[in-house]
Amino acid sequence: MQEKWLKMIAWWSVLARREQYVVGLGALFVSLFFVYQLVISPLFSHVDALRQRLGQDEETLRWMQSVDKAMDGQSLRDGKSVGSAVALLAMLQKALTHAELSTFIVQLKQAANGSVVVIFHQVPFSRLIKWLVILKKNYPLQIAQMKVEGSGDLGLVDVEVTIA
Repeated sequence: MQEKWLKMIAWWSVLARREQYVVGLGALFVSLFFVYQLVISPLFSHVDALRQRLGQDEETLRWMQSVDKAMDGQSLRDGKSVGSAVALLAMLQKALTHAELSTFIVQLKQAANGSVVVIFHQVPFSRLIKWLVILKKNYPLQIAQMKVEGSGDLGLVDVEVTIA
């Protein structure tokens, strides 16, 4: 390896001052070109891709906020009907999340005649009853059917409730 360096140094010293200047500038431009191609260009491409993705995500956010406002605008309180099963599912999911019961849900599915079946596993009975009372007070819903089984642990139950 040292032998190659010595040959390069000998070759460099043979060159005239003007040739050394031209070769040095050429090496500088080639080095800058490689730095640009290997570092700067991919970085700018990545930033552009992120900006484009951000724009798409902002558009999706605006759409989701408008849908959320439209859903909030449909008052489920004061005796007005829930409407479609999709609105009922959305309302139940929001109420379950607010009551911190969504972690106990095994299944949340639409049943016949505009009703929804919610199946809980190992849910604290007292929290479930509080949630059902709040749901009944605030929304025009009926508990069509409810099946409760003790799970063996004190205060925890497995529940299948049909809400219409």
